[in-house]
Amino acid sequence: ENPTGQGWVESYTAANPSMLDEEDYLRMRDLWLWGQQRFFAHPTINAKERFTIAEMGAQEDQQMQAGIPAQKTVTGDLTAMIAAIIPVPADQLSDMSPRAYLRLWDGTGPPSSDRMPIDSLFSREAVREGDPPSSALTAISEVVASFADTDPDTDVFEPPRSLCGRVVNAVIWEDTQWDLIRDSASGMRAGKFVRLRNVNDGRLTNSGMRYKFGLRCIL
Repeated sequence: ENPTGQGWVESYTAANPSMLDEEDYLRMRDLWLWGQQRFFAHPTINAKERFTIAEMGAQEDQQMQAGIPAQKTVTGDLTAMIAAIIPVPADQLSDMSPRAYLRLWDGTGPPSSDRMPIDSLFSREAVREGDPPSSALTAISEVVASFADTDPDTDVFEPPRSLCGRVVNAVIWEDTQWDLIRDSASGMRAGKFVRLRNVNDGRLTNSGMRYKFGLRCIL
């Protein structure tokens, strides 16, 4: 909602967004409130050690504009949905480069996705159906339906028609991590939730590589 109280501010990342009406906005508000209440009543990790994407520093902060390396802004545990898995192309791999990137979304933060860390066929395909993609919306709808089926006391409401919140990048540096993620048996794909433990954010600083120099990511 507009901070000045003058209605809603719309921002779309989908290529062909569906227009929203007042009923959609009320549904999004109710879903957000329900989620906050449930996390408060049923915490899954120590609240003192967790952070949300909304708490991450912005990409274009004053330090970045002044050419000063920005300090980390968050540290701890993050639970988020995978919006996309983007491998680094073989011709860009080296001993110093990341192996892949995860695009992550947790429903918090301004609805403005961080830019892609690399330009490749994989990265362009990842946002072809929106950022987060339609598979993320399907996954959220399944979660909403599962609560209604398993908890008779849960208030019944319709799944959202669209998703809001910032999408950020997480860097996969190690071969063992990348092997686990791309193993089909792990179930890691867009629309699945992951929990990253003991992580922090920072900026990619090796200007000799072909990824986006200075991009704030979860490291």
